[in-house]
Amino acid sequence: MRINKLLLPFFIILVFVLPLACQAVNDKKVLLTADQPFDQNWQALGNDIVINQQEQRFLLASDGNTSLVYPLDFGYKNFDELIISLSSDQDMKIIIFPLIVDSATYSFEFEQKVMAGAGLKDYHFSLHHPSFKEVNNICINFTSEKPVNIVLKEISLIKKRPIQVLAQIFQDYFMVGAYSFNTVNIFSVPLVFGHPAFIYFLPIFIILLAFLIFSKKNKKLALICLLILWLICDLRMVYNFFHYQRTDYQTWIKPAASEKVFRTTGDFYFFISWLKTNLPKNTTAVNFYFGEKLHLFGILKYYLYPIEVYQHENQSDIYVIYYQSDIIYNQQDNRLYQGEQAISRPGKIIASTTGDDFFIFITNDNE
Repeated sequence: MRINKLLLPFFIILVFVLPLACQAVNDKKVLLTADQPFDQNWQALGNDIVINQQEQRFLLASDGNTSLVYPLDFGYKNFDELIISLSSDQDMKIIIFPLIVDSATYSFEFEQKVMAGAGLKDYHFSLHHPSFKEVNNICINFTSEKPVNIVLKEISLIKKRPIQVLAQIFQDYFMVGAYSFNTVNIFSVPLVFGHPAFIYFLPIFIILLAFLIFSKKNKKLALICLLILWLICDLRMVYNFFHYQRTDYQTWIKPAASEKVFRTTGDFYFFISWLKTNLPKNTTAVNFYFGEKLHLFGILKYYLYPIEVYQHENQSDIYVIYYQSDIIYNQQDNRLYQGEQAISRPGKIIASTTGDDFFIFITNDNE
């Protein structure tokens, strides 16, 4: 009889909970599909955006920073996951934002990397996050260092099986945030459904601690369980450290010099080495154009010292351009143009990389 009582909870799970957890997916809302005309509810934000539909796919071209916004009243009680099916000809990031019109919220769970030329792939974003409790629009941002061409197959929202939602707990728990300035001195805590994972362990800790203090019979077992639970939590934090080390090895140590990328700086250290090799020997100052990554300016000033570095100015006769697709060399008047505005006097390019990702321009006054 005692055995039957112990097994009773498992029978309840098998009879009632398990069938409910395994029920089929009920809801799917397709926001964009290549099988149908472009949904005019989508709003494209950015520069030089072109969207064409052909051969059951949408081709989206942009300057490297594009957002698609869709108006829709929903929350994580309605849909569990956003799925984006696409491919890209450049490495890029997808970031989803809830409530882009009111107050865009960012969390590392909302960001994924897309590798160039990997073919069509589904990218899954869990919506079980406080920011998606109730929203009236959703924004999908595509960001790359270079102009990008994206093939969009489908964008949809789905309601998952309860057992799949439970599986999301483990996926969230082992998701490591991308290395950032916030992770220099601390490890980001693991999150589950947008909340620190420890709050889900806390009731277990309290119960075991109560047994340890008040129960003489179960004191030893409670202590062992507490140590095991502490070890599990601690190993998860150590997992962050090894994840960063593995990423550094794969992207910085292992590749050839021209292919190395480092954490938040990308190929910037390769660029610095290339720049030192190609700058004229008598250089005393340069104008540095580099986009929106402001931390790169300080790094370059440090490595080029005593050369003076000006940020997005024309104080020098030497211009250094780093991933600025909006800056081009006009062969008709031999000037640099940013958009339609000339930013330099006549001159010439003295060094450049394939595709002009970065180049050095010198005015005729310096010759």
